[in-house]
Amino acid sequence: MRHRIQGPFLLKLAGHLAMGAMLGTALALALIMTDTDRIIEMIVSSVQPRMTTLVFVGVLGSICAVGATITGLIFMLAEDDGT
Repeated sequence: MRHRIQGPFLLKLAGHLAMGAMLGTALALALIMTDTDRIIEMIVSSVQPRMTTLVFVGVLGSICAVGATITGLIFMLAEDDGT
């Protein structure tokens, strides 16, 4: 069964992507700010601590964004099938 992708569907999917990115970024920053020893050691002992921090926050935010988008897609497709 093929689903037709329409504008409102893509807007909802973009909302899930943004929500996941914000939650992942907030989680990464919270991990850094709570002073967990291993994360701080990894960042401080790297050659470029600023770049390591940006990569850590970016990767964690991206992973959460992709997960939230896939979950939102599954929920929206299941919702369409149920009606």
